[in-house]
Amino acid sequence: MKVIYVDIETDGHHLTYLRALTNINNKENILVLPQKLPDFDNKQYVFSKMDFYNKKLGAYLRWIKEIKKIIKKEQPDVVHFLYGDVFYKYFGLGLEGLKRKYKVINTVHALKKGKIGMLSLKRIFRLSSMGVVHTDAIYNAITKGGITNISHVEYPQFSFGYYIDVETARKYYSIAKESFVLGCIGGTRYDKGLDILLRALQSVEGNFELLVAGKECEIKKDEIQRLSASYKERVHLYLNYLSDEELEMAFQAVDVIVLPYRKTFNGASGPLGEGVGKEKMIIGTNYGSIGDIISKNHLGYTFEAENVENLKQVINRVLGFQFNYDLKAMTYKKSLSVEYFKDKYKKVYGM
Repeated sequence: MKVIYVDIETDGHHLTYLRALTNINNKENILVLPQKLPDFDNKQYVFSKMDFYNKKLGAYLRWIKEIKKIIKKEQPDVVHFLYGDVFYKYFGLGLEGLKRKYKVINTVHALKKGKIGMLSLKRIFRLSSMGVVHTDAIYNAITKGGITNISHVEYPQFSFGYYIDVETARKYYSIAKESFVLGCIGGTRYDKGLDILLRALQSVEGNFELLVAGKECEIKKDEIQRLSASYKERVHLYLNYLSDEELEMAFQAVDVIVLPYRKTFNGASGPLGEGVGKEKMIIGTNYGSIGDIISKNHLGYTFEAENVENLKQVINRVLGFQFNYDLKAMTYKKSLSVEYFKDKYKKVYGM
């Protein structure tokens, strides 16, 4: 079996996700990406540079034409778009006809709000052989909307291949061994709501330290420093792309993973999975998939989405608390196995 993988980014969880899929045995992998990956020994194509987050119609059409040209040349059995969300804006334009010749898989990571988002998703999946989503909440919403060619593959906890103890991890990030540490880990995108957490912490009464680690995105260093000025001595700020080892240490160094996502985000969360893998308390918005996963699986506590005061109250309540996973949480942790993830995708591919 020959599988073409198309993705629009090659960093962070995009990379670990792709690595897990290419490690599925008994298939040939072709990668179509924005840049070459030297650590992968698969055949690779690099497509022309494009701004996927502010994409104009002309640039989008040139991109999909370039992708289809590669597909025609390679004649794969399966074409897997790893970030099918890229098709939302133009309702899957350019996918027409592909599934008549190839098995077309579109993995969608987030559910767009409103009727327009659902209409676009229906067309994307109608032009696909199979759609994949990563959470129960999104799967249920989509099937309720009448989409049936859909599979739920839970977003896994990727192992980075390191074991680093808490003391070593905290030393690396200059955090005191005895501190109670909140972590906001990953890129500082606006929809991830770091600014909401920073505002909430302005009036938190107990002792805490905060680790912010990840690539600088829309929420810039200046804004982070301005919002945290009243407790700046407790903030550990590392606004860089994190290596696998640094990412492992970041998750290990904290007591709590905080997910203050805005309502514009409704999808799977890599930091949630990594936190669960290390049995960390999770504090997250009660909106959409994040709230559903935390509540159903006893992973921690939720707060009203985008409500600074409510987040402050939750943090005040848990500071210094030793959180232990119960049977429900441990069962969910086991479901995040990478091998289980790969087995589910093998079924999607028809292997």
